[in-house]
Amino acid sequence: MKIMAIDYGDARTGVALSDLTGSIVGSTTVIHTRKEERLLEELDPMQRLGELVSLLQRELEILDIQQNIQEATAENVARSHKEYYLREQMRVIQEELGEDSETDELGDYRNKIRALHLEEEIEK
Repeated sequence: MKIMAIDYGDARTGVALSDLTGSIVGSTTVIHTRKEERLLEELDPMQRLGELVSLLQRELEILDIQQNIQEATAENVARSHKEYYLREQMRVIQEELGEDSETDELGDYRNKIRALHLEEEIEK
């Protein structure tokens, strides 16, 4: 960002401050049109500068929140990707070993049900 020097003699007349305000408002797309208009319509240079500072602080807060959301989302995606990758590795290793965990679990449950000696109709 280009920093402009302000001649305080001109700032009192509002010339340099108007230029600065116009440059900042023109270079930022985050300030809404109505707010831009109010800012540029303000005749008192100190009031205009105060409003500009308030607007920019608000925009910084919004950007900070957006960054936090993006970071949290990226962490969740990375964790989900890692879990998926590890599960796929486990599945491939089990296939290589000739194991099928779902089939083994199903067989275990069937054996437990048979061990209960339930009536034949219930076991089906």
